[in-house]
Amino acid sequence: GRHQQERQASFRGGKRGVGVRGAQGQEERKKKNRPIKAQVRSLQRLLQKEGLPEEVRAAKSEQLQELLKQQQAREKELKRIEREKRLQKKYRRLKFVERQKLTRKMGQCQKKIMKRKVKLAAKGKETDKKLERLEAAMEELQSDLLYIKHFPKNKKYVALFPEQDSEKAAEQRAKLKVLALRNYEEEQRRLAENPDAEPEEEDEAEPSSVEESSSEGMDESSDDGEEAAAPKD
Repeated sequence: GRHQQERQASFRGGKRGVGVRGAQGQEERKKKNRPIKAQVRSLQRLLQKEGLPEEVRAAKSEQLQELLKQQQAREKELKRIEREKRLQKKYRRLKFVERQKLTRKMGQCQKKIMKRKVKLAAKGKETDKKLERLEAAMEELQSDLLYIKHFPKNKKYVALFPEQDSEKAAEQRAKLKVLALRNYEEEQRRLAENPDAEPEEEDEAEPSSVEESSSEGMDESSDDGEEAAAPKD
């Protein structure tokens, strides 16, 4: 009957239950979802053909240029992500060691601050120059911790406690501290705008020996800037 004819027509149109229009729509979606490289090659082959109408050639040429821009932007983004992963893996051990050292120093400084406050309270005082120096030292340590936690992902890490420091390294650290602070402030704004968002925290677990050995043998030829110095004990 009529229903059987309609079912047969749907089979001829494509997959079971998909009519001619549905099959055409699926084909269009497949073309759009193809990798950019495949789309670029397809358009380049099309434009090499002779006898292509000028209107079609102009439209396809414009489409090709747009795809090439997308391809370039995507490749640039992939390189950025790869560089960030490489640097994160390379300096993870150094950051862990320095973070541990800072944590100890902060604990020691906090004890001295509390001890000094107790002595001052016994004398009926709130503060003095020694306490101010200790509190300033604590602020500096907190700034250093922020430097580690929010260090720019695309930069080579410059150690806080190098065995041999230099004026150039000190200048680099000062500039990188500004960038780290900017990253921290941007994250705070993002969290304020979206309270449900998760903070971008670096993994603070101790790196395994496998990660450490693999990062030591990595190619550093593509990195720019100063090499990070090892921390002092």
